[in-house]
Amino acid sequence: MVRAMNSVWFTSESLRRAEMARAGGVALRLDLLLRLISP
Repeated sequence: MVRAMNSVWFTSESLRRAEMARAGGVALRLDLLLRLISP
């Protein structure tokens, strides 16, 4: 029971971190594009 809940929490946590990392990478790319367009 505890192990199953722990694995579910771990899966959702890793998914959330991957999503945050992806969002951060997209934001960084947009920031670089904006800097290139408008110096």
